[in-house]
Amino acid sequence: MIATGRPLPFADRRARRKAAKEVPEAESRDPWTQRVLGRDSLALAFGLGIVLDLPSVWYLAALKDIAAAGNSTGTDVLLVLLFNVIMFALIEIPLVCYLIAPERSAARVARFDEWAHSHMRQIGAGVAAVIGTYLLLDGIAGLV
Repeated sequence: MIATGRPLPFADRRARRKAAKEVPEAESRDPWTQRVLGRDSLALAFGLGIVLDLPSVWYLAALKDIAAAGNSTGTDVLLVLLFNVIMFALIEIPLVCYLIAPERSAARVARFDEWAHSHMRQIGAGVAAVIGTYLLLDGIAGLV
């Protein structure tokens, strides 16, 4: 459905809801996230720090696989470093580029953001196709 470019079934309902939210009364009040974050709360900062610093399931699974491989300690360290570089590449590359050439990097990141927003359907269809193909092949391999 996404790849065909046809209108999505609920797109007009979402547009109506979005238009209904844009009433002047709603503009006078800050979003709840800004109201909560606007308060200087030590408990909130502590809680967010814990939640944001928890390793993801993928990170823990990668560490388990690296540890179970039976490599030397040096190889394990290199694999953990390589996994982190790959995992954070979408964050690290723009940051390093911003340190080297701030104006040019900001323009490129903005251009990429604009491209990603304008091609959201194609990106979604591509991701769905890759995941679907993987699951199909994995299922066929399980049957064989």
